[in-house]
Amino acid sequence: MAEKYGVIPKRFTKAWWEYFWTYYKWYVIIPAVVIILVIGTIITNIKMSKFDLVLTYAGPQYISATQQKEINNKLSLICPDANGDGKNLLTLASITMNPESNDKEYLSGAVTMLQFSLYDEEKYVYIIHEDFIPRFFGQNEAGCAYEPAKNWVVTDIGNVEMISARETNYGISLNGSKLLKEWNIDLSDHYLLMRFAPKKDAPEDEIRDYEAAKEFANILLEK
Repeated sequence: MAEKYGVIPKRFTKAWWEYFWTYYKWYVIIPAVVIILVIGTIITNIKMSKFDLVLTYAGPQYISATQQKEINNKLSLICPDANGDGKNLLTLASITMNPESNDKEYLSGAVTMLQFSLYDEEKYVYIIHEDFIPRFFGQNEAGCAYEPAKNWVVTDIGNVEMISARETNYGISLNGSKLLKEWNIDLSDHYLLMRFAPKKDAPEDEIRDYEAAKEFANILLEK
């Protein structure tokens, strides 16, 4: 432990464990969460023949395991069969990120999880609370880790509010959306985004998955 907070009790005593947990718990929890996420990604990759799409939610609302299962089943009905196995299956990845939380270390860990997910090849479609989107703008020379809306929105969305960076629109507002309302999930102040598209010379399955995700994202805008 490089930093010191007050008087350190004798090592491995009850007082020392209490001291450690008070001041250093997030030094343990955050790396553990990242490791679990990596393992989960590996498992997802192994099972990728099962799922066609991953929808990532990052916002203040906690989504229970029961809700996730119900949402998976409902949204699978409108999910394209990306892998061509004759089944339409979607899985929801949920990251609870409360912008009003006083626990800055936990919030930092949640932001790290979201950041990590941007480089998971299977995750293209995101619903993110507006307070967290600016953290991911300006990540590369193009200005963002997300795909410009003009490259993937084909549905007529009218004058819907968008969120932008460097004069480029990336996210489509979901204010008033009834998409997840039946599970008491309010999408006010949330935006729908697509992760950056694969390169033209990317493997065929990556391009296939992106095109399916783009189709799915436009279906969500109709909801």
